[in-house]
Order: sequence, then structure tokens, then C-alpha cells
Amino acid sequence: MNKPTTVCALCNNPPEIPCPTCQDTQPLYCSSDCLTRDHPIHKLVCASFATLPAKPSGGEGGGAKHVLGVLFPSSSPDPELVWVRIGGFTDEESGISFQEAEVGDFLQVDSNHKGVPAPESLHSERNRLRNRDTRSMLEIWHVKSDKLAENLCVKTLAATTTATSEEEEEEEKEGKPFYNWRGSILIIFMTRSTGFMIDPGLYRDCQLQDFRDAVDFVVDYGNDVHDRRVQEALDTLGTTTTTTNTGTGSQPEVLQEKEKEKEETAAGQVEQQQQEEELLSKDNIIIAEMSG
Repeated sequence: MNKPTTVCALCNNPPEIPCPTCQDTQPLYCSSDCLTRDHPIHKLVCASFATLPAKPSGGEGGGAKHVLGVLFPSSSPDPELVWVRIGGFTDEESGISFQEAEVGDFLQVDSNHKGVPAPESLHSERNRLRNRDTRSMLEIWHVKSDKLAENLCVKTLAATTTATSEEEEEEEKEGKPFYNWRGSILIIFMTRSTGFMIDPGLYRDCQLQDFRDAVDFVVDYGNDVHDRRVQEALDTLGTTTTTTNTGTGSQPEVLQEKEKEKEETAAGQVEQQQQEEELLSKDNIIIAEMSG
């Protein structure tokens, strides 16, 4: 079911070895060390990937389909692989088809939670925890409301997720997620769009690296250390630019001085050539008079 991954699920090195237990032959890890470190998270769905039930049929007319997503239940410590029904429609004016995920069954709010808003979605194409692009675009569905219980699944995952550096270990909030997720969370995966009205992207099945990206997103969401790093990099770039422009003059000024020097040199050469031609002309006149 899984296509080859381009990087190790835990780090960014090329993958060389597969998981030995989930019956997937594609390389997922670069080393036995990464396999061991990822095992506390990977084992949560390892057996599920190996024993997935058949994908549901498209229903009447075959107009709908299903894709494999990841559910982070509010009241359970373990994530689940679920089949999500995908509907859609075709824009009459452009003729472009759009897909719609039917997420309500996974994010249902009981009658005791009156006034709870409808589910909303986030999108991400970057695993900031591991500093890489995600394999798929993540579409994260959740209900944003303080009336819902804290998400037990994400809290459990945060206590077991492996940081990627000593700096990130220092930033960990004692095994707690950075964002206080409430209610269940559903993540489904899409191909990257090339333009909303040209190629809106298509939903596709979750794969093993997608699962790792999904876990990293819910655990790391709200971690401002990444924003600080970007700002520090921008500040450093700004300082370098300022130093370059104020040391011996800005780049445009230096170029102008060089162009001016070239022009002056060329003008001097022309003037010298004119003087030599005048002297040569005078010498020719004197020689002609002496000969006469």
C-alpha cells in the first residue's frame, strides 16, 4: 500500500530499513537507532496498518470514495486509522471538480454541548519539528471550543514524542502539548495543489510517514520556538546586510565609484591620444618645411 519514502520517518536521512512488524517492505528508517526511538509512537498504528479492513465501497452510483485518515480521539490515549468518506461537486462555470471530506461523524458533539461551533480546518505542508516538508498536505479538522474536554490522545502522545535536538528538549513543556486541543481531531491527507482553480488537490490515503507528520503536528502546534528561530535568522540577515552597506559604502555607491573611475580613465586615454596626434601633426609640418 505504501510508496517509498524519501526521508527517514524520524530524521531527514535517506531511509534504508523497513519496520519489521507492520508487513510493509518499503524503507522507513535510516537506522536501527531511529527505528527504536520511533517505536513508542509507531507501535500505536503498526498493527492497524498490517490488518486494515477493506476500503468501503463508493456507495450508490460510485460517486463517493473513502481515504485513510488519522483520528486523535478526545477520550482515548491511542490514535486510530479510520476510513473517511469523500464527496464532491463540479463547478458549473469552470468544470473543475472539487472534493469534500465528510468529517461530522468523527467530530460529533453530543447534545450536552450547546453552542459549540462547527468543525474548522487547518492546513500544513511543513513538519517544523523535524525541519522538513511533509509528504502530503495535512488537513486538520477540529472543533475549537472551551466547552469540550481536553484531548487525552494528544496529551499521551506529547509525553512520548521524541525531540530532535537538545534545544527542543529544553523547550518541551514537561511532556505536555503546546496547544490545548479540545475534542477529537481528524487529520486527512492531500496532494499539493498547484493553484486553487487549476488543481485544488486530491485526498489520498495516509501512509506511514504521513502518520509521523500528523503526530508531530498535533504535539508541536503552538510551539513558538520555530517562530523565534525564523526571527533570529531574519535579524542576522538584516545585520549582515547593514554591515555590508555601511562598512565602505553601500553597494550602489561602490559601483558608482568604479564606473566613475572607468569613465575618467577612458577620458584620460582619449585626451592623451589627441595630444599625441597633435604632436605628430606638428612634427610632420616641420619636416615638410625643412625638406622644401
